[in-house]
Parts: sequence; structure tokens; C-alpha cells
Amino acid sequence: MTPASTPTPGTTLGSQQPSDAGDVHDGACDPVQQPPVMTPAAGTNPFAACQGQEVIVVHTRDGRTFKGSYLTVAGMHFVHMTGPGHPAMGKVSEPFEPAEVIRVDVVRTKSQVQQDRHVRSRGEPFPGRPPVSRDDYEYRLQLLARAVTTEADRRRKSELRHQFDDLADLIKLSSGKRAWMLAAAAWSLTSNQDPVIADLWHSDIASPSLLAKPRPQDFDPDPAVRRRREAPTGNRPPNSVPVILGQLRAAGFKARRTLIGDDPTTRAEIQIDLDESNRCRFIAEARPAPGGRVSWRLKWGGNGSAAATRRYHRCLRNPALQVIRGILGLNNRP
Repeated sequence: MTPASTPTPGTTLGSQQPSDAGDVHDGACDPVQQPPVMTPAAGTNPFAACQGQEVIVVHTRDGRTFKGSYLTVAGMHFVHMTGPGHPAMGKVSEPFEPAEVIRVDVVRTKSQVQQDRHVRSRGEPFPGRPPVSRDDYEYRLQLLARAVTTEADRRRKSELRHQFDDLADLIKLSSGKRAWMLAAAAWSLTSNQDPVIADLWHSDIASPSLLAKPRPQDFDPDPAVRRRREAPTGNRPPNSVPVILGQLRAAGFKARRTLIGDDPTTRAEIQIDLDESNRCRFIAEARPAPGGRVSWRLKWGGNGSAAATRRYHRCLRNPALQVIRGILGLNNRP
């Protein structure tokens, strides 16, 4: 994609006169029809139709011109000028008085500026054909994740990460699963084994919003396939995480899984609120146990402050806690 040449100034704000500037074409945009040239009438604001980030040329009555990005703060109008003759970070003009301005020419609209910025942030496209099938998406995302991990140049690394996210956006891949792919790519540089959560995280369980292993169907371009739930495989333990979670909700408790492990049916943490105030919270922790069962432990969900400790002792007297213990099969004190 080649960058578009700078169009001649063609947008001015004020009275009606047709412009002969013609159409402006951005290298990444469709042709955009320039607004008509206008000369400001007495008492009007020549910046009334300007939008922030637009590239404009301001012509003042004393013969000076200012070209740059339009800024407006507290009703005042400025131009941020960059390029030869200006500092490295650019220079902001003094605020313009509308009465001192003859006309304002719009060189590049806000949408054109944003599109140019979008294209520059992606850089050179990563080699390869656009994905079509589920396997194509998974393979290309793996390649991009590997490229992001191994790239030494910081700017190119950022460009490749943008391309990775753009492709992941097409299949609505969650942030936690993107994090897994990037971490797994780094893991693959030192190991030939498939990673588990403990290899990529500081624990054997993690929040799905931060780290989650993608399922094969997550790469399918069909949204209906991606939303489809997987049927349970094998014999599920009678006290597995999904079974206990269903029983807690059926009993009227507000319960949800906050952390999950490699096998979400046997390793997870469930957050349980005893009442609507969310101030009486316990955590039910599940771990695999011998014989294909799941071992449960109930612990306090608050911190160790004095106020939380007083709430904890009040919650111990709540009858709902005994119901939770019965569902988990516990008789010991949390």
C-alpha cells in the first residue's frame, strides 16, 4: 500500500464558492469529495466546521499561513505544526482570534488522518495468504505470535502485534486466549512440549480473562461454531466443578468460576456470595483427588484486615454457610 500524496487545499469555511480542488484520494481510502470553498462572513467562526486532528491551513489577515493539525481547547483554536523549521516535538501556534482569520483550508480530513495512522501502525504486511478455514486462522495466528516473540526491533514488534490483533479481531478471539498464544509462542522457543497453565503463569490456575487455552473451534470463522459448547467427554466426577456450580446456583447462591486450571472440571475456584451485599464471600477451591473425584476446600474470600475478620466471624453464623458446606461435602470449619 503506497502512501497518498498530499492533496491541494480545497476546504474552506465561510460563504459559498465552488472548489476546483477535485476529489482527494488517500492510498487506503475511497475518494472523498472535498467540501465547497467558503469565505467567512463577518461575525462567523471560520473554525466552526473543523474537527480535531484535521490537517488545516489557516490564512490570517496579516498575510501569514499556519499549516498543521487542528486543536481546540476551551473554545480556543490552535494549530500543531511539525516538519522542517520546527522543533522535534512540533510547535503549537498561538490561539487564533476568528476575526483575524481570512479562511481555513482543510488539507486532510479526520477520517483520512486516522486511516493513515492505522496503516502506518501496521507496517509491512506479514508474508502469507489471507486465512479462510479454521486451520488457516490458527496457523497464521501462531506464525504472527512467533514473529512477535522473536522480533528484536521494537517498532516492528509493535507493527506485528497490531497485525496479530487485527486477525484475532476477525474471529473475536478473547484477550485471555490471545495472551495464551503469545506466551505459548515464547514457550516454544525453549521446549517442544505443549505448555500447561503452570508453564505460562505463576500458578496452575488463572483467570480466563487473563490466560485461557483456545479451543480448536475458537478459530472457526463461523460465529455459530465458535459459540457452540463442547459436549462433556468421559465420566464426569459426581462432585466435579460444573456439577457443584450448578447445585450452588440452583440453591439460590450467586456463584461463578473466577479461576480455572487445565481441566476446568476438576481444578478451579468458585466465588460464592452468601447475600446480596457481596460482603460475605467465600471461595470454594477444587483440586483433583484420587479415585477420579474432586477434593473441595472452602476458604474466606476477604482479606486479613480487622474489619474483614469481624465480617468473617459474622458470616460463620449465617445459616447459608451450612448449605454450601453440604453441597461441597464439607464438615470442617472454613
